[in-house]
Amino acid sequence: MLLGLPGLYAAQRGQMGRLGLAGFLTAFTGTYLIAVTGNFGFLAPVLAKQSPAVGLGCAGLSALAGTETLGRGCFR
Repeated sequence: MLLGLPGLYAAQRGQMGRLGLAGFLTAFTGTYLIAVTGNFGFLAPVLAKQSPAVGLGCAGLSALAGTETLGRGCFR
C-alpha cells in the first residue's frame, strides 16, 4: 500500500487538486504509522508509554480519513 499510494497520486495528480494532495498525505502518514507499529515507541515515546492503543487508533483514523479524502479527490 505504501508503494501504491504514490503511484495512484502521480497518475491522477492533475485531476485531484489540493483535496487529493491532502488526502494522499494523510493516508500515507496513517498507513506508514500502522506499518511501523512495532516501532511506534520510537516515533512517539510519550504516547506509547501512556497508551499504545491510542497511538494505533490515531494512526488507523488517519489512514481511514486520508483514504476517504483521497477517494473523493479521485472522483471529483
